[in-house]
Amino acid sequence: MTCNKHVNVSFTWRGFITKGSKHKDGWGVAFYPDVLSACIIKEPKPSIDSPMAQFLKSANIIKSKIVISHVRAASRGSVTYRNTHPFVRELFGREWVFAHNGTIVGEMPNPKFYEPVGETDSERAFCLILDRLRDLGRDASLHGRARVIEEEAKKFSKTSRIFNFLMSDGEHLFAFRSEHGSLYYTVRIPPHNVMVKLVDEDFEVDLSSIKGENEVATIIATEKLTAGESWMSPPPNKLMIFKDGLLIEYQK
Repeated sequence: MTCNKHVNVSFTWRGFITKGSKHKDGWGVAFYPDVLSACIIKEPKPSIDSPMAQFLKSANIIKSKIVISHVRAASRGSVTYRNTHPFVRELFGREWVFAHNGTIVGEMPNPKFYEPVGETDSERAFCLILDRLRDLGRDASLHGRARVIEEEAKKFSKTSRIFNFLMSDGEHLFAFRSEHGSLYYTVRIPPHNVMVKLVDEDFEVDLSSIKGENEVATIIATEKLTAGESWMSPPPNKLMIFKDGLLIEYQK
C-alpha cells in the first residue's frame, strides 16, 4: 500500500491474513513510522494461525504511508525467520524493504557488498539490486535508480517463470511484474462512497467510513483482494513507481 497520509491497514489486513491459509511458510509486514526507518514484524508460521497477525488486525499499530506485506510459500530456503519476507537493508541513510514472489532458476552471482542472511533467492536478488544502487552513488536521481532496478529485474525475470516484487525506500514504492506473473493494483481516490467486499472473507465496508476526505491510496497485490472496485494489471517487465498513493512516470 502507498498513501498520501499515514493510515492504518485494518481492512486490507483482513484480506492479507486470509492468504496465509494457502501460503503457510511465513508472513511479514514492513512499514515506515517515519520516512527513513522501517519497522519489520514477521514470523515463520501461517498468518492465519498467528496470534500476532490477528492482534495487528484489531490493533491500531501499523500506521504508515507505505506498507509492504508478504505471505510465503517456500521454494528455496528453510522455513525460518531469516528466510521470511520482507527483507530490509540500509542504503545511504535509508532503510530499503523488499518482498518477492517467484523462484529464480539457475546460478546467481555473489553480491559484492550486501550479504544475504538466509538462503532464499529473493534475499540474494535484493542484495544484488542494492549493490547496483550503491554503485550509482548517494546523489543518483530517481530516474537513475529506477533504471537500475528495472534492468536487474529484467535479468532475473529472464530466468524465472515468475519474478514479481515490491520494494521501497520509505518515500517511493516500486512494483514489478514479470511476463507470466500475476499482479494487480487499485487506486482509491475521493469520493470514497463505494461498498467494497473482501474476496476471501465475508466482510464488506463502505470506504467512506474508513477513508479520510482527502485520502488517496493505491493497493497492490498478487491477487485481487476485493470486489466492488476496479483492479488493473500493470504491464509486464516494466517498473512502476508510486508516491503518495499515485503512480508517477519516469524517463529511462
